[in-house]
Amino acid sequence: EVSEIRGERRAVTVAECAAASEHIELHAVQAELLANGACLGSEVEAVAGVTNKWAGFGKEGGERRFDGHEPRIVRLSDGPVGQTGSVSPTDLLGLIASILSMLFIWPQVFRVYRNNTVEGLAPLGALQGMSGSILWSIYGLSQSDMPLFGSNLLLSIAIALLAVAMTRHRILTSSTLFSVVAGILGVGFVAGSVSTTLLGMLAFAVGALSVVPQTVKVLRDPDLQGVSVSSNSLLFVTSCAWMSYGVAIRDTLVWLPNVLVIPCSAIIVAKARAAQLQQTRANVPEHVS
Repeated sequence: EVSEIRGERRAVTVAECAAASEHIELHAVQAELLANGACLGSEVEAVAGVTNKWAGFGKEGGERRFDGHEPRIVRLSDGPVGQTGSVSPTDLLGLIASILSMLFIWPQVFRVYRNNTVEGLAPLGALQGMSGSILWSIYGLSQSDMPLFGSNLLLSIAIALLAVAMTRHRILTSSTLFSVVAGILGVGFVAGSVSTTLLGMLAFAVGALSVVPQTVKVLRDPDLQGVSVSSNSLLFVTSCAWMSYGVAIRDTLVWLPNVLVIPCSAIIVAKARAAQLQQTRANVPEHVS
């Protein structure tokens, strides 16, 4: 009987040890899961921090960076961990507006060089638009924002080609063109060395008003053969896209300039199209019956 009792106790002890071992292993698994969850949480926080850094417009002293091509926040879908994120409609709209901003000017360049005419184009508008794009390029470079730098550099080159064509047709002097380029480069780098906020405000003011001289020109000049209807139509669509994007992200500095650009571009399109149709009809010989 004593040996049977000892055997039963030994069996109970073995069972308790096995249960304790399983309990320890369970705690180890739980601890590992918690550790992995903490690591995952820190990684998510790190990614969110980087996203917020870019979405914060390159903060300087807590201020937002205002540029023509807003950095966008790509929100991940609420799916399981490991799935790729989805781009929101607002992000897509911003991307479309950015692409249009790089493309809208080129039909104007092609028209000028193909038809060898700059009739109806405003030299002051070209100089002002080129200056604004140069300032935004310097701003993008100072913020290490290569998309902003590259897109505005491309736009600066396109407007510079228009300015060169104007010098060939003697509505703009070469000395004026070179002086403006040199002066705006100097002002841009000096302003950037003082404050990137100052540089951004300067680029914003110069670029936002660059459409005004061209609008005044088309209202006064009857000959608009050099004005590209396609280019200004794209400008209208581009401005509408930026207006919608700015309202969607609630950023006044994005949508505010387009309050001016949208009606001005619409006026340019309507006036240039009417003038060119009238000129085409005037050049068609009348058939005598």
